[in-house]
Amino acid sequence: MKKQLRILCCLLAMVFLFAGCNKSNNKVVPSGDMSQIKNNIQIISFLVVGELDETGLTFVDPVDYTPVINGTAELPTLERKEWNQLDELLSAQVDLDFKSQAVYDNALNSYIKAIPDGGTPKRIKLDTLEVNFGKEGGYEVTVNYECSKKDMELAISYNTEMQITNVAFNVQYSIGENLKKAGLNTLLGMGSVFCILILISLIISLFGFFPKIEAAKKAKAEAAKKAEVAAAPVVAAAPVVEEEEDLSDDLELAAVIAAAIAAYEGSEDASGYVVRSIKKSKKWQRA
Repeated sequence: MKKQLRILCCLLAMVFLFAGCNKSNNKVVPSGDMSQIKNNIQIISFLVVGELDETGLTFVDPVDYTPVINGTAELPTLERKEWNQLDELLSAQVDLDFKSQAVYDNALNSYIKAIPDGGTPKRIKLDTLEVNFGKEGGYEVTVNYECSKKDMELAISYNTEMQITNVAFNVQYSIGENLKKAGLNTLLGMGSVFCILILISLIISLFGFFPKIEAAKKAKAEAAKKAEVAAAPVVAAAPVVEEEEDLSDDLELAAVIAAAIAAYEGSEDASGYVVRSIKKSKKWQRA
């Protein structure tokens, strides 16, 4: 019994909690704002996309931006004076107030970028209109276009003064297409990172070859020097010529030699001997 009461109390608490949440978020868009939003959707579609029929929902003459997309023509821009006149006219006649000219220019650029994938808009699918309250006030509005290729979403942001602060055209891709694009982006990003890492590792690995190249150059230079030294002609040393010393003028030596010869011959008088020349004999050196 106690367990059942606890479960019942929990259920009642959850009911009151959800009821409180629904009550706090139960905001209703005023009818005047809703009429202005619908009217603004038609006027923005007319200004950016092209002419609508009498119902204001079907495009009968969309603007051809093909030259701009192909790069053969530039998107015409409004001068400040022209923009002031257009902004004043729109604000007074159809209650359409862009916060600045940049909002209008961004809307044109966003639509041109969406054309290649989305194709040409055919009609406004007003049954897809959603109006949500912004976090800081104002409204966040979305409505879809039926296009020749894929549906295109028109997103409009309003501030608290009902000024349009942003306009964007977004192609509605399928889940599979979004996953494919996400996968390609991931693959491209990861592939770029890996390629850079591989390139860095290759550059670092080349640092080991620089010392080897320098060593090879030094070895080659040393071998060339050795070859030059080996090829240089060897200059032979000139033979030393020993000049024979002339001792014939040495009188004392001549007298000694004459006396030695006389003694050898057994003669007592050495005056009969005359020494004409004295030469060294190599026989004594060999001995």
